[in-house]
This record gives sequence, C-alpha cells and structure tokens, in this order.
Amino acid sequence: MQGICSICEKEKEVHRNYISGKLMCRMCFSKDPARRTTCSICGKVKWILVHTLEGKPVCRHCYYSKNLSIYEKCMICLQNGPVEVRLESGEPICQNCYKYAKIGLCENCGEEKVLSSGKLCQNCYQKQRHARIKTSNSR
Repeated sequence: MQGICSICEKEKEVHRNYISGKLMCRMCFSKDPARRTTCSICGKVKWILVHTLEGKPVCRHCYYSKNLSIYEKCMICLQNGPVEVRLESGEPICQNCYKYAKIGLCENCGEEKVLSSGKLCQNCYQKQRHARIKTSNSR
C-alpha cells in the first residue's frame, strides 16, 4: 500500500513491520537494526529474515539451508506456498499473489484487506452488489 515510511519519511510503497508495528518501505526494513539479533538455530548475531511460529528469530542462511520457509494456504489463490506477508488479521498471502494484490484499508469496513474492486474488500463489494441487485429487481 502507498504511505509514508516511518523511518525515511518518504511516500513509498510501505508495509507494516510485524515486529515494531511501524509502516516501513522495503529499504528501511532491510536496514532495520531491530532485525539484527541472535539466530535461534546457529547462535550467531545476524540480520533476521523471519520468526518461527513460536517467535524464535531465524537468519537468512539458516532459513534457506534448513528449508524452514513457512508454507501456508494463501487467502487469495488458496494454494500452499511460502508466506510473503500477512494482513493485520493474520491471513497469509503467498509470494505470487503479493506481487499483484492490491492491499489496503477497505473504504467501507475500514479493515486492512485485499481490495478487489476500487477501494472495497471482497465482502463489502459483494454486499453492495447484492443491495444494488435487490433494488433494481424491486422496481
């Protein structure tokens, strides 16, 4: 989603840092010193790529060498794949869908979701569509 990075304060594509909760651009996220800590697998102080479901930090080397990528069913394509990002609700989005998905705050319900039609999430779009169909059929 477009927004202001809380670190460099530039308007860019930003994502919510799951550790700090701040909106950050990719560049600032990659340089974030909070991501440098002791890897729970190798014991070395490194840049942390992911955290396990138990919250343990894992460095890039251990993540790929031990094949620890987290595979879950994507909420968009419903295929199992590596999780690229999660919505505030915790729903996973795979790498492929993340490239093309438009994620933002729904204009109607105010929740962060995948926007399917303009600025509406799928649920709100369907509700408005059914309401329009009902009114046009009642005429």
